[in-house]
Formats: sequence, structure tokens, C-alpha cells
Amino acid sequence: MNRRMARILALATLAVLLPQCKLATNENPVPSIDAFVANWSSSVNRVYLNDGSGSFTGSDATSDTHNSYDVALGDLDEDGDLDAFVANQGQVNRVYLNDGSGSFIGSDATSDTHNSFDVALGDLDGDGDLDAFIANCSSQINRVYLNDGSGSFIGSDATTDAHESYGVALGDLDGK
Repeated sequence: MNRRMARILALATLAVLLPQCKLATNENPVPSIDAFVANWSSSVNRVYLNDGSGSFTGSDATSDTHNSYDVALGDLDEDGDLDAFVANQGQVNRVYLNDGSGSFIGSDATSDTHNSFDVALGDLDGDGDLDAFIANCSSQINRVYLNDGSGSFIGSDATTDAHESYGVALGDLDGK
């Protein structure tokens, strides 16, 4: 990417992010950064809420246990808060919808089971909501999960080739 394209991309990114930024005041403090942790070995995924000073209080995301490998956060149901899409190995991938207070309701993304190791969120079909791209290993085909805007997904193979995929990142690589 040349410098001009890099500047255009940076300005486009600012145009998207600036309307979401708020001025910090006593009435409107800067939100603290919390954490959603994907846990392995049939453990419960955890949410850690930040009190604003860097101290965290942990709680179970839900009571379900999975072999979770990765998590991506985004507003999956378009209600203004961060939800979680979790990639699980040997189990269905899960969606955790946030109620706005840091409490989550978990559901299966779809009914298909894969050895998923990584997830990235982006608007893959151009309809304005966040979809998921899943990297699968064990010679399984990577998957795309298209969101209907409410946090419900339809899964399909991304391509026909199978690999040992362990990571995925999304971006406009061909400039189209």
C-alpha cells in the first residue's frame, strides 16, 4: 500500500470511529476496558469487568462449558453493546449476547461442529452487520457465518480447500 492509500485508509477509519467517540466528563466518563476470556478444557468462559482503575471482577459468561480457543467482540445483535463470538474446538461455535450490563446469554452459532481455532468479525456480505470468519484446523474447511442482524448466523464453507488453519485476520486485500 502506498502512502496516499494509507492516508485514505486512516481517514476512512477516523470517519468511522469519531462519531462513536464521546468526550470524557464527570457525567460521561471514558468507559473502562473489560475482558472476555475463552477458556479451554471444558471450562467456563469468563468475563472480567474493569472498575476503571485496572482492577477486575471476574464472573462466568454463562454456565456452559466448552473447549474454547478464541473470542472476538463486536455488536452482533445491533443493540449498542459488545457481544462475543467464540471459536470452539470439536464443538459448536458459540455466540454470547450481552444484555448491556456485562451479563451474557449463550447460544450455538449454528449446529455444525468443527475444530475451530480463530475467529474474526467483519461485514462479509455488505449488509451492515458483523459476520464471522472461522479458521479451522484438522484439515477442515474454514467457515463463514453470516449474521442476520439479530445475532443469529447461517454457516457455510468459505472455500472448498481444507488446511491446518490457526489464525485469521480480515481486511480489504485486493482493493475491491
